[in-house]
This record gives sequence, C-alpha cells and structure tokens, in this order.
Amino acid sequence: MKLSDDLRGDVLIVRPEGRIDTNTSDELEGWLLSRLDGGLKRLVVDMSAVDYISSAGLRVLLMTLKKLRGNGGQLVLGG
Repeated sequence: MKLSDDLRGDVLIVRPEGRIDTNTSDELEGWLLSRLDGGLKRLVVDMSAVDYISSAGLRVLLMTLKKLRGNGGQLVLGG
C-alpha cells in the first residue's frame, strides 16, 4: 500500500493505494493518527485507488471516524 495526502485549507485529503488489509492497516492507522494529533478536524479519504479493504482496514476507518467526531470533526469517504 502507498499513502499520500494533500492539505487543502483545513481539509486533509488522504489517498491510499493498493490493499488495506491485516498487513497494511497498522501503517494506515499510524499515518492517520499522526495527522489527527495536529488538531485536524476535516478528513477526506479518497478510496478510488484501493483494490481491497478487509475488516482490519474498516476498523481503522471506524476508529478514525470516532476520534474525529469526538473532536467535533468529520470524515468523508470518496472514490
């Protein structure tokens, strides 16, 4: 999996590529948490280049959503 991001104003757009599964979900989680720790409240995850997502990957997205909502933020998935 490859990860890239782009900050547009106060919105972070994250673009994972490839598979998000048990082997790569920890990398995605660390990537997202490192960016959320800076106080980010608006996140878009562009899923257009994701070939497969397992329950481990879905858990990371759900955890991210809960963290954002707890801080008054929002998560949008696109593709």
